[in-house]
Amino acid sequence: KKGQKSLNEKPLGSEYKCDGYTMVKVKETGTRYERWRLKHVLIWEKYNGPVPKDSVVTFLDGNRDNFDINNLACVRKGVNSVLNTKKLRSQNKEIFEARVTQIELDQKIKKITKNLGSD
Repeated sequence: KKGQKSLNEKPLGSEYKCDGYTMVKVKETGTRYERWRLKHVLIWEKYNGPVPKDSVVTFLDGNRDNFDINNLACVRKGVNSVLNTKKLRSQNKEIFEARVTQIELDQKIKKITKNLGSD
């Protein structure tokens, strides 16, 4: 009947895997995306506050089950896109961080040279 909970309703704090990521139930009502959140994002927000709208939280070592705060990084969506497109992800934290810095630098250089050309 309308308003009745389904038999497979999960309690708050429940977890399930979706495309290799762990989802956590944070609310009882709302849309699916309001009720379930990515576990690694919740952990990042616990330590660092909200994730900016133009950014995503990613795993430094590529292991989606390693939720250690030292394994999480917040990167801009444009940087994340380049990492994925060019397959630049690394299981080594230092190499990953160096590549993120390199991509950010490349994007700044491109933006500056584009603005110089418009004068």
